[in-house]
Amino acid sequence: MKHPAHKYAEQVVAGKIVAGKYARAACARYLSDLENASRNGWQFRENTARAYIDFFKKALVHTVGQYDGQPFEPLPWQQFILWNLYGFYNKDGSRRFRYGYVSVARKNGKTTLIAGCALAAAIFDEEQAAQVYFAATKRDQARIGFEEAARMASRSAALRGVCNVGKHDVYVPRYDARITYL
Repeated sequence: MKHPAHKYAEQVVAGKIVAGKYARAACARYLSDLENASRNGWQFRENTARAYIDFFKKALVHTVGQYDGQPFEPLPWQQFILWNLYGFYNKDGSRRFRYGYVSVARKNGKTTLIAGCALAAAIFDEEQAAQVYFAATKRDQARIGFEEAARMASRSAALRGVCNVGKHDVYVPRYDARITYL
């Protein structure tokens, strides 16, 4: 059975889901990369990609708006981003993608998605002394993403005992990891 993220890519490329040219290109690239992964020295770890998406679904909650308090169920386009970022690996075991760029209209869940990625980096990656920074052209703008991650950490039953949420950072003692903003 195909994962919703994979189905999303296929439907965008087939024109069944309306998307802009960059989203269509990203979906087409994903399908091509998947087909040519071994030839290019990559592997797609479906179980790893699923585990990250499950982290979002099981550990994270919405903290604002009409979905406040409800589990974060990533939309298909959000799952597609997570599927790509956390699924592809190089021969040496490192992630293929070290950066991601998300551009969608306002009020579509960018901040929530990125806050979840920050928490995944500090907790789910299990990397010792990880440092996760929210950065923007203005510090107040960077603080918006940080505050969403902090609210998610403090309001999630799964994360409450894992993170220490302060005014300017979220600290994960188990991994000596920290999330803050610049």
